Amino acid sequence: MGGRARFPLLLALDSWTYDGEHCSYEESLLAFIEAEQPFCSYEVIPRLTQALEVLTLRTESDAFAESFRALVPDATPETLAALAQVSFAHLTEHDA
Repeated sequence: MGGRARFPLLLALDSWTYDGEHCSYEESLLAFIEAEQPFCSYEVIPRLTQALEVLTLRTESDAFAESFRALVPDATPETLAALAQVSFAHLTEHDA
């Protein structure tokens, strides 16, 4: 299965979160997530699981890392980690 079909929510990370109005990528992610309240789980959980899966696969396979980097240059390990951290923190905070 191709990366476009398997990880569709990661294909345009910059275009859906960062438009220059926020000071950091993390702030723009949080703004995006909070804009989806109270239905954020429908967007956040699938994107979080895709990010975690790609992070794992990148460490397990250099070939996967190279092909995914070519497909989605913005999906760096740092960007995916920020996405995972901000998403998980939000879900944890709003689940209590």
